[in-house]
Amino acid sequence: MDTLEKARVTDHMPREHAMGVAHQIAETLRKHGATKVFLFGSLPTPRYDPDYSDIDIYYEGIPLANTLHAEVDATWKTGEEDETGRCRVDIVNEHTPDTKLKETILSTRCLF
Repeated sequence: MDTLEKARVTDHMPREHAMGVAHQIAETLRKHGATKVFLFGSLPTPRYDPDYSDIDIYYEGIPLANTLHAEVDATWKTGEEDETGRCRVDIVNEHTPDTKLKETILSTRCLF
């Protein structure tokens, strides 16, 4: 086993389960006022790896002052942490100051 493989964190999360969690998060974000919710990253593609990939979600429509509350509410019950405590959910909102990241997300998003 090479160094990269040893460093790789493994915690099996089948695609069907990940999609269910993504839908649960999206629904909660919508209850907080999100008008658009997108999947991005590997989950909506063949690149998804159930032993390593995370759930990447981007949303719009929630005022900046309310985003932290909405994101915590959307993710705290999912239990999607791997064996090292790494959260397997990554949420990005329209208020991100990283314009390059936002451009990449918007060019590869999958509306759901």
